[in-house]
Amino acid sequence: MNIAITSEGSPVVLNVYRFLRRNLESIVPLGVGAILIWQQPSISANFISKDWDIDAFYSAVFDWSSIQAAFLFSVYAFFLSRSEPFIQAIAKTQPFTELRRYVLRALSLSILLSLISLPLLVSAPDFEQNYRTDFGFIAFSGILVFLTFTFMCFVKVIRVFHKLERYS
Repeated sequence: MNIAITSEGSPVVLNVYRFLRRNLESIVPLGVGAILIWQQPSISANFISKDWDIDAFYSAVFDWSSIQAAFLFSVYAFFLSRSEPFIQAIAKTQPFTELRRYVLRALSLSILLSLISLPLLVSAPDFEQNYRTDFGFIAFSGILVFLTFTFMCFVKVIRVFHKLERYS
């Protein structure tokens, strides 16, 4: 019997855990999308009755994506502008290469999210009673799923930072 199997659990559970961890930035937004579809009537009713403020939601999305983009741009600029021995020593490592790739991806997504949410600050589509053709709900759902994906990519950057910290 392999000691790794007994100390870490079953290999099936371990493989499922690794799959979930590797693909978390895709799985979580899909789950959010499923919840949105399941709760569509309730969500739309809250926005139609003005219990929830769609303008505040789009404003929060724009604010978050702008702050996230600025942070990621400063991190990426730091990588490009530094020539300390530490940066040079880790520049060729696999975790650092991953980190740069994930930072660029999260930065691009954050900028795109800012650009998409900007017009929605000015004129957000209204929610309608007809749930099948409700463009307001479709826009809200699309932005929320995209926000979740962008945030999970940001979380992946943080996870790789942690991996790099352990590696160095």
